[in-house]
Amino acid sequence: QAEEEAKAEAEAQEEVIEEQEAEEALEVKEEVQEEIQEPIQDLQPNDFDKPLHNPSDELKEFMKDKDPNDFNKGRVREFIRDFKDNQDDNDNNVDDDLPPPNTGGDGTDPFTLTPAAPIRLFESAKDGTVVGKFTAHNTNGGTVAYSFVGSGTTTSSDGNFELINVGNGVEVRLTTAGQSAVGANAIGHAFPSLVINATSTDGQVAVQTLVPQILDAAVHLGANGGLDYHKQFVGNASLPPHKIGDFDGDGDRDFAHIDGSGRVFIENTPGGAPIAASAGTGYKEVTYLGDINNDGYADVIAGDPTTLKGTINIIEGNISSPLETQSTGTNAGDAYGKSVTGLGDFDGDGTSDYAVGAPGFDAGGADKGRVYIEKSGGGNVTVTGHANGQLLGEHVEGLGDINGDGKSDLLIGADGLVGGNHEAYVIYGGLNTNLNTGGLGASGFKISTPQEILGGGAVGDINGDGINDLAISLKDGNDVNTYIIYGMDGVMSDLSLADLEDPDKALKIHHKNGYVSGKDYDVFGLGDLNGDGFDDMRLGTQDTGNHYIVHGEKGGVAPYVTDGATNDGDPDTDEVRATATGQSLLEGLVFDDGGHTGVRINGDGRNNEINISNNSFKAIDGNGGHDKININADIDFSAINFEQIQQVEHLQLTQSSGQNVTLTAENLFNLLKSSDNGKLFIGKDVGVTGETLYINATSASGGSTTNVVDALNEHVTGAAHVGSANISGETYDHYQIGGYSLYIDTDVNTQVV
Repeated sequence: QAEEEAKAEAEAQEEVIEEQEAEEALEVKEEVQEEIQEPIQDLQPNDFDKPLHNPSDELKEFMKDKDPNDFNKGRVREFIRDFKDNQDDNDNNVDDDLPPPNTGGDGTDPFTLTPAAPIRLFESAKDGTVVGKFTAHNTNGGTVAYSFVGSGTTTSSDGNFELINVGNGVEVRLTTAGQSAVGANAIGHAFPSLVINATSTDGQVAVQTLVPQILDAAVHLGANGGLDYHKQFVGNASLPPHKIGDFDGDGDRDFAHIDGSGRVFIENTPGGAPIAASAGTGYKEVTYLGDINNDGYADVIAGDPTTLKGTINIIEGNISSPLETQSTGTNAGDAYGKSVTGLGDFDGDGTSDYAVGAPGFDAGGADKGRVYIEKSGGGNVTVTGHANGQLLGEHVEGLGDINGDGKSDLLIGADGLVGGNHEAYVIYGGLNTNLNTGGLGASGFKISTPQEILGGGAVGDINGDGINDLAISLKDGNDVNTYIIYGMDGVMSDLSLADLEDPDKALKIHHKNGYVSGKDYDVFGLGDLNGDGFDDMRLGTQDTGNHYIVHGEKGGVAPYVTDGATNDGDPDTDEVRATATGQSLLEGLVFDDGGHTGVRINGDGRNNEINISNNSFKAIDGNGGHDKININADIDFSAINFEQIQQVEHLQLTQSSGQNVTLTAENLFNLLKSSDNGKLFIGKDVGVTGETLYINATSASGGSTTNVVDALNEHVTGAAHVGSANISGETYDHYQIGGYSLYIDTDVNTQVV
C-alpha cells in the first residue's frame, strides 16, 4: 500500500511539472510570436531566400528548419535558448564592431543602403556569381566605402565572398574559395551572416545583413527554389493554335490551327475569323515553316500520315493568293507527315528549309523510320533509323543554332526502344549526306535514357549565353522531368541521364504529378517575355489546361560579362564591353566587342546598341526593341549565316572615313526575316565620308536603285523601289519585298557588285 501511495504521489507531482512546463512553453511561444511579429504559421520557405535586415528576420532564419508543431511539445525553450546563445555569440563577434547608425544630423535625408531583389545562390554557382546587391541612397554626391564587418576589408572573414562597387551600390560575389565551399556543402547549407558596412564620404554609416544559402539548381514546379515561374491556364484545345509569324503582311504575327475535320485555318488572333484555310482536310500536324520563298510572308506546313503513303501540304503566305503545294511519302505505310517542322536555314544558303518524319519507313527491317530534310536550294538528305521498331521521326523540331556554327539544327524523336533505352537525336545543320542514327559522328549526338521521352524541342536561349538551348521531357513515374540542355560550341558528346542531371550541362525542371496517361507533354519556347535578355518557356500536359511559364536565368559554364562586373571593360557606364575572346555579353543597354573575336551578345527588350569591330562574332541577338549594330571597321558580312544575327533592325556605318562594308543579298534577307518587324535600316553617322556599302550579287551591278532591286530579285520575285522615306530627319531609299521593307540612307554610297 505504501508503494502504491508513493507511486500516486509521484504521478501527481509529474502532472504538476508537466502543467508548469506547458505554461512555460505557452509563455515562451507567446514570446516567440511577439519577437517574430507575425503568426508562426505564416513563415514560408520563400521568406528565407531574402536578405536579413532585423532581429525578427534573423529569428525567422534560425527557425526555418524547425517544425512549427514542436511549439506544442515543450521543446520551444531549447530553440529559444539556442537562438539567444547564437545571438550572444554574434554580439561578442559582431556587435562591438558595428559603427553607430547615421542620424542625418545636418538636416539632409539620411544615408541608407537598401537591398535589391533577392538573388539566390545555386549549387552550381561559380567564381564571380552575384549573391546579393545593395544600393546606396543620399550619398550627397560622394563615394561610398564598403567592407565586411569582422574582416574590415572587401573580402569576408572566411574568404568566400567579396564586395565589388557597381554604380551607386555594391554587389556581394562568390570568390574562388567560395565556389569550392559551395561545391563541398549540401543544398540547404547557409553560410554565416555577412554584415556589410557602408560609409559615405561625410561619415554617415549604413549596415545591411545577408545570409547566402545554397539552393537546388533545379526548378521544382509548385515548390520553392530554382528559377522564377508562374502557372498559366492555356485552355483545353487538343491542338492549340500555333504562332506562325506574319502570314498576311499586316505587321503582326498570326496563328494556325486544325479543326475537327483536319482542315488548317490561319487567323490573326487565336479563335478569330479565318484569313485563309487549306483546301484539303485530314491534317494532324501543323507548324510554322518560316519564309520559304523570301517573299516576306510566313509559310506553314501541315502533315497527314493517314493517307496511303502520307502527305504534307505547304501553304505559302500572302493573303491575296495563298499557294498550296502537296507532296507524298515514298512507300505505303510510311506515315510520311506524322511530324513536320520548319528548320530555319539548315544549310546556310539564305533560304528556309524543313523536315518531315516518316516513322513507318522500312529500310531492310520493320519500322526503322526516316526523316527527310528538305532544302529549298536543293541537296535534300535523309536520316534513317538503325534498329527495327525504332520508329524514327515520330517527332521532329527545328532548334535554331545550338552548336555555334550559324546554321539551324534539328531534333529527332523516336518512339521505339534501342537496346532497352529511349533515344532522341540532334542533327547539326550543314548535313550534306544521308545518315544512319547508328553512327552520327561529328554530324550530331544522341540522348539515351531508360526513362520514356515524352517530348522536347526548341526553347531559345534560356541561360542567356548567346547560343540556343533545347529541351527533353522524361517520364519519371507520375512526375515529368524536363531538362534544358545548354547549347555549346563544337560537337557535343552523347548524353546519358547522368549527364542531364549535371547542372553544368542542363537545367532540370521537375513537375510533380505532371504525367497524365495518354496526354502529350508540351514544351514551348516563348522568346523573351519579360525583356530581361533571357528567353522564357512554357511547359505542361496537353488538355489539362494548366501550364507553367518558366523564366530564363544564367546557368551552365558560359563566360558571362554583365554590366559593372569585374570582367566588364567599361564598368562605370551602362555599356558592357568584352575583355577576352569568346565571352557572352548580356544585361546592358550598349554592348561592345572590345576588339575581341568569338563574342556573343544578347540584348534585352530595350533599344540596344551593339558596337562591333570585326566579323568574327559568334552571335548577336537584339531580343526585342529597335536594335542597332554600329559597324566600326571595314567588315564583310558575306560569311555570316542566318542564325548569327537575330532581331536586329538597323546597321549603322560609323568609321569616320573610307569605310567599306559588304553584304550579300542573302544577308539582307536573313536580317529582314529575323527582325522584329520585317524592316531593316542601313545608315551612317553624321560626318562619315568616303564610305561604300557593297551588295554582292550574281549578275546585277551598278550604283542605282534599279541595280539594288535586281540584286534582291535574284532571290525573290517582285522586289521594287517604292520611293524615298523621311524617317527621323534622315532620307532613305525604300525597297519593298512583299511583306519586307528595306531602307538604305540616300547619303550612303551603295554599289551592287
